[in-house]
Amino acid sequence: MLCAFAAPFLEFLSLWGAHFTPDNGAFFGALAVGDAYSSKICYLVVFIIAMVQMWLPGKENTHA
Repeated sequence: MLCAFAAPFLEFLSLWGAHFTPDNGAFFGALAVGDAYSSKICYLVVFIIAMVQMWLPGKENTHA
């Protein structure tokens, strides 16, 4: 979950960092690309967990 919350901050940092320090543009560009991949992997993991919980049979709730 930390990845999901850190992604917007890293994206903000990479875009504004490249804007304010053009000499370090390659670093901030790599940071933006890495952030994009890490956030997509995080979303994929959350999607897989949700699908497993919805479609695989689990323990039935017996409370009335």
